[in-house]
Amino acid sequence: MAIMTASAGERRVGQGSNPAFKLSIYESISRISGWLEKNDYRGYDTFDGLSARFLRPFTFETKLLRIVLQQTVRRFPINLRPVLGITREQSSKGMGFLARGFMRLHKTTGDPAWAGKAEMALQWLIENQSKGYSGACWGNHFDYHREGFTYRKEFLPSCGPL
Repeated sequence: MAIMTASAGERRVGQGSNPAFKLSIYESISRISGWLEKNDYRGYDTFDGLSARFLRPFTFETKLLRIVLQQTVRRFPINLRPVLGITREQSSKGMGFLARGFMRLHKTTGDPAWAGKAEMALQWLIENQSKGYSGACWGNHFDYHREGFTYRKEFLPSCGPL
């Protein structure tokens, strides 16, 4: 533990200034971006277990069984989602992070393709705002259980009601 504490805050030098290392990072980012496009920016979420179409009815909407389902899907070492009927979805949080990342890539590289991708993510956010709330706000695209409550996807905006 002392070694970790001693190195906290120190800046590593060397790799960041290495052109081959920078190229390797950029190629990795490009591959991830390609995967995202190929999958229409859809993926699973850590807490989307209550979207299990085939098992959710067997929770009988009880607190304990909802927790068991959500945590089993979340922690199981093999991805059970396809078997349980959980589909990959686009995420408002994910699109926000992508927009920010694409803007940073555009600023760093000057490549207009990254600006276009940032615009696409921002446009998606504009078009997918939660309805009935003041200002721009978004919610999760799935139900989840937390701290004794089940939050329904339609009641998850990140801002207050009108």
